[in-house]
Amino acid sequence: MEFLLHHLQNLLMIGVVFVPLELLFPAWKREHYLRDQWRTDMTFALVNVFFIAVGLILMLAAGMAAGSALIPGAQAWIAGQALWAQVLFGVLVADLCWYWTHRLAHRVPLLWRFHAIHHSIEHMDWMAGHRVHPLDQIVTRGSSLFAMSFLGIAPAAFAIVGLVFLWHGPVHHANLRFRGGFLRHIIVFSEFHHWHHANHREAYDRNFAAHFSFLDRLFGTWFESNGEPEKMGIPERIPVGYVDMLLYPFKSHPIAPEAEAAADAAS
Repeated sequence: MEFLLHHLQNLLMIGVVFVPLELLFPAWKREHYLRDQWRTDMTFALVNVFFIAVGLILMLAAGMAAGSALIPGAQAWIAGQALWAQVLFGVLVADLCWYWTHRLAHRVPLLWRFHAIHHSIEHMDWMAGHRVHPLDQIVTRGSSLFAMSFLGIAPAAFAIVGLVFLWHGPVHHANLRFRGGFLRHIIVFSEFHHWHHANHREAYDRNFAAHFSFLDRLFGTWFESNGEPEKMGIPERIPVGYVDMLLYPFKSHPIAPEAEAAADAAS
């Protein structure tokens, strides 16, 4: 019960911050703030947390056990560094793992089946980011937790990195008109991630980073354009409703948009 109350408090705090911002500085103006499928995304936000928490705890424990067995000296050295250094290192390691796992989710058909649920979002806002299949989130976020625990990041630094994830995630998806200026070349802002979700062929398979946008520069997957994308989502038709979305990857084999585009180009 305490875990649920803590989660609800976090949702409420994030909503109190982002709802007024989206009303004042929207990237897309809408007649009504509560768009279609907001109830579904709220269900994802309230129910998914239990499944995801179990998976992430297992990934965390596995990383700690593996690190203790394989690199105990390195763990002790990293844990002894200054807190700020561990936090910066932790976010970078987490985002490197996120980047490559996320990129694989767009390339490996089995992973895309689950990741496609997240890309079915057609209207971006802070709540839309909660629409993720639990198995997709366990793999992607779990890779980051595994790496940080494997390396021996201290608990205090771990907690701060967790806060970065908690608050930066809504920024990615929020309906905010914000490019980030020069900082967009270093840090992920809303417009950068909106293009990752764009249903525009030129933007497929781009902008994978969660925190440091320069990773996409480094690995050749950066994309930007003037203004916001006109259309979000994927060509694949995903069912509506929480339970149907959970079951969809086991029933259908969606094709990643970039794979479909490549097939069309080859034909």
